[in-house]
Amino acid sequence: MAPEARLEWNLRVLRRHDPLITRIFDQAPYAVLYTFNHTHAHDPDGGKGRKYEGNWEKTGIEGTVFIVERNEAPHYGFFILNRGGPASIIQVFHKDDTIELGADPRFLTFRPGAWDRAYTPYSYPYATCEKPTLICLWLSDGIAGPRFAYFMTRYFCSVVRLS
Repeated sequence: MAPEARLEWNLRVLRRHDPLITRIFDQAPYAVLYTFNHTHAHDPDGGKGRKYEGNWEKTGIEGTVFIVERNEAPHYGFFILNRGGPASIIQVFHKDDTIELGADPRFLTFRPGAWDRAYTPYSYPYATCEKPTLICLWLSDGIAGPRFAYFMTRYFCSVVRLS
């Protein structure tokens, strides 16, 4: 399939999940979504140097991940088209969120600062819970993962600048 035809096909598939998606900026062929299962550790700093103990847990959501634009605010985010089940997800970017590249460019850490269930209607494992503290995307090997992480941080930075 030609790249333009594949892009149009993917856009149609994503719009079935979220009709507000207008554009795909980039994609990585495979990503796995993790959440950090934490407990608060002692924090002598009074919250400034909050430390967590815990471990990363797979959410069961894995598949192709896309950086998308939507025609309503919030305008940018990422969408994982889940291969392992019916629960695909979209996470939009808010100015209060943070995103970090790990030492290994295949790992992208995302900390939601704002949490609005209106933008997470696609069966997030924690959609009915309080906001997650930290989520992580593991991106597949190869050039696609680091390139995708670069574009994701770039679009996230534009959200922060424009807010």
